[in-house]
Amino acid sequence: MVLNAVGQPLVWTELPDRRRHLKVCAPDNYKGSWGAPSCMAASTIWHFEGGNMILAFRVAMATALAMPIAVAAQPASRFADTKAVEAVLSQYKAAIEKLDAKGTERLFAADSQIFETGGSEGTYATYLAHHLGPELAAFKSFTFSDYKVKVRFEGPVALATETYRYRIEPKNGAVAERIGVATSVLTRSGSSWKIISMHSSARKPKGS
Repeated sequence: MVLNAVGQPLVWTELPDRRRHLKVCAPDNYKGSWGAPSCMAASTIWHFEGGNMILAFRVAMATALAMPIAVAAQPASRFADTKAVEAVLSQYKAAIEKLDAKGTERLFAADSQIFETGGSEGTYATYLAHHLGPELAAFKSFTFSDYKVKVRFEGPVALATETYRYRIEPKNGAVAERIGVATSVLTRSGSSWKIISMHSSARKPKGS
């Protein structure tokens, strides 16, 4: 019995014109990246010349039969998750620039923790009610610039780092310009991502 590279017998089917058809499949418990078994079909023609039988392969990839058919499934792409995490952070940033944080609670987990410039602000709901909300109400404008974000994953957890500059023009008082950084931890909640921890800090630009 002739076996293929994954240990299964090769079964040939004789056709009327002396062609044989071969279908080689990976083990039944292997599924390709699209969820279907991995198979390869090949045809051969037997020629008889001077009593010697010559096997001529007519296959899409001549060397494929000599190599294992089962190929390790590729890891799922995190591209969509990265974009989803970036969208959560973008929505939060946009709300700050609009000076209207209404509805941003949905971007945070109920038990989220907020840390800002050396202080613990409690949950996002507490931070919004006692810190962020009153601050935004006192601003005339809040704008970000030089914004950059990087996202990486550790298992089911997303770690995001944002760097930026911002300019605050209050309704009363002097304009403030700062260089800021924020690190956020997000986890999936159903079909969406939510922030469970955010820590931000800022400093004055050099020379200001």
